[in-house]
Amino acid sequence: MLSTQRKPQISNTQVQNLPLPPVHLELSNLSVMGKVVDDSLCIIRSSEQFELSLEIKFRGGSLTDFLLCAGLEIDVTYAIEGFGPASKTNIDAMSVKTIKGKYEYVALYSGTPAGAGLVPGFYKVAALVTVKCPDACCNEPVAFGYITPIVFQVYA
Repeated sequence: MLSTQRKPQISNTQVQNLPLPPVHLELSNLSVMGKVVDDSLCIIRSSEQFELSLEIKFRGGSLTDFLLCAGLEIDVTYAIEGFGPASKTNIDAMSVKTIKGKYEYVALYSGTPAGAGLVPGFYKVAALVTVKCPDACCNEPVAFGYITPIVFQVYA
């Protein structure tokens, strides 16, 4: 005769944290350039166009390749700090999604010092980079870095 009692099922799970290989960024060529031909590209009139730029290169292995396909979000902020009475400001230069097979990106900001809230004076600039997973995945950074300093002058 069959027993109506069931034998208890036993299960066991084990969660193991496996270290993932890092996603490496190489930040280089932080530069400030005025658009007017002058003796110095780092001396900029407050009304003239200028550019802040930074080169970003991804390096790594199969995890980096996979994440680039997933469309990572690259956010770049230029943190500008004045010396003396000069102002302090942050400029959000770029927010872009990565593309499969593309490992190099350029973060470019173009505008006028006056438009960015910079008054005449001396400044130093640093670039802050955060790389995040797509919104559907999570919003945690997978890589971040900074590069500094470049010094430039704004005049009236």
